[in-house]
Amino acid sequence: MITTTASNIITETTNFKVKTTTTSTRTPFKATSTTLKPTTTATPQNLTCTNDFTMVHGKCWRWFNENSTRADADQKCKWHNGATLVSIRNYEENQALADFIKEKNIDSLWIGLYCTEWTNIDSCIWDIQAGSAANYSSFGEGYPNADIGKCVYYTGRGNNTGKWINTLCNQNMTYVYSTCDFNYNSHCYSPFPYRKYVTDAQNFCVSRCSNLVSIHSANENRFIQSMYPDVPYMYTMIGALAPSLDYIIWIDGSESDYNNMRQTTESPRGSCVAMATGSVDTGYWFVFPCTEYWYYTLLCKRPAGIKC
Repeated sequence: MITTTASNIITETTNFKVKTTTTSTRTPFKATSTTLKPTTTATPQNLTCTNDFTMVHGKCWRWFNENSTRADADQKCKWHNGATLVSIRNYEENQALADFIKEKNIDSLWIGLYCTEWTNIDSCIWDIQAGSAANYSSFGEGYPNADIGKCVYYTGRGNNTGKWINTLCNQNMTYVYSTCDFNYNSHCYSPFPYRKYVTDAQNFCVSRCSNLVSIHSANENRFIQSMYPDVPYMYTMIGALAPSLDYIIWIDGSESDYNNMRQTTESPRGSCVAMATGSVDTGYWFVFPCTEYWYYTLLCKRPAGIKC
């Protein structure tokens, strides 16, 4: 469940209050804290594509050599661990797609863009991430034009190579789909270097059809560790609240079936939770005051294939 606003969930004052859901389960643990070192700003480790996807300009792409309608192509993408039709956000990605299909002799292929209002480019929305083609587009002359068709294809060769054209959604053509960079157990994980209060961080994730990350197994915890670079001190805010010393509650309302709190004799400093994602105490969780934010990057999580 994507929680629409963090302010409905968490308020840290003299008396800490938490709005829970019926799916939340109390799990005993020792809620602890530690003195944190200054965090290091860094980007996640180099990505590796799996399942026959190819790394192209920092994204994992795969071409599917089967002619399909737009709706069928979209559905078949989702069958591959929640992949989506390719989105293109800048000139470099547009050129990278041309290079990716150059040897395949493709005239046209579906991309994950859908237009609703005549020539209004703001109405051309990418399938997954909230946002339109207004910031970058490569429409051919006379496009976009939703009166011709609401779906959009990419021109693969000829004088219009790289141009986007509107067409009817029941046309048949091949397609390229993209999997999220970090995919585990049919969920996409999106790390951001921003520092935000917990309520602002949750609302930021919600704006991307996500929640602050919840973690439900040791394997998932290790997967998250693997996303981050080998630097000494790095801390990532996660979507857990610890209103007392003996249980946690996930902001997204999911079951509290796993914890990895760092054991210490120090008194708890707060009720929000961060994970050590650097090489010091890596993977352990720590509580911190919800009014602090400057040490912590954030990590959003959403079901793969969800549409904003």
